[in-house]
Amino acid sequence: RERDALVEALDRAQCELRRRDGEMSALRARALNAEAALSSKEVAGSAQAEELSVAMEELQASTVSLEEANDSLIRLNNELERRVAERTMALAESETRLRAATDAVPHLVWTSQEVGMWTWANRRWVEYTGLSVSESAGLGWLDRVHPDDRDATMAAWRNAPATGELRVEHRLRAADGSYRW
Repeated sequence: RERDALVEALDRAQCELRRRDGEMSALRARALNAEAALSSKEVAGSAQAEELSVAMEELQASTVSLEEANDSLIRLNNELERRVAERTMALAESETRLRAATDAVPHLVWTSQEVGMWTWANRRWVEYTGLSVSESAGLGWLDRVHPDDRDATMAAWRNAPATGELRVEHRLRAADGSYRW
């Protein structure tokens, strides 16, 4: 959750940087045009020259303010990128440790979404069933459940959200073709 919030803040900061960069470019162009107009002989010493001079001072002040804000956003963006990178690395390390732990236990371990849509299985599952993680994904794992037990297994999965638990016994086909409870 925190990582998602950081990524969202990073996206907002990058969007703001792009917007500010566009504003700064427009201000610089206006300042250059005003400078060119001031230096032209046609307006020198006139009321228009005075007006352009005031406008140019305002543009320069706005440019400085925007540059300071832009620098602040760049620092924030860099900090957010660093924090996202740290969180991503910490998450990857945590995931690696979790996978090592689940592969070390002598049990079949898996993760899923509701209604039995598997997202991951440990090495023991792969070794026992002969199905790869990608073959087991979704409802692929159901291929290893005995055909006579599949309906009851899926009924248990459908009822699990209402009861808050999954309780089901079924026979699983091992890689050698035998079934075991």
